Amino acid sequence: MLFAVLLFTQRLVCALSKEICMFQLLITVYADYIAPLFDTFTPLPEGELRTQIEQLAAHIEFPLKKLFVVDGLYYVHTSML
Repeated sequence: MLFAVLLFTQRLVCALSKEICMFQLLITVYADYIAPLFDTFTPLPEGELRTQIEQLAAHIEFPLKKLFVVDGLYYVHTSML
């Protein structure tokens, strides 16, 4: 019985790790190649907001590489019409 539970747990972890890897791949592809087709990305300018975000990322040890402002208001406006 214990062996069956361990085997099931191992298979579940393997399946979940594959799904997580696929999800991370899709997020990367979407952010780098698909989203720029529909939204405008501009780098977040230097200032208080950027500094606070960078400090928070450093505090939680998040590997922050890029900070962008996304202009997607056109699509929000057209979807409301």
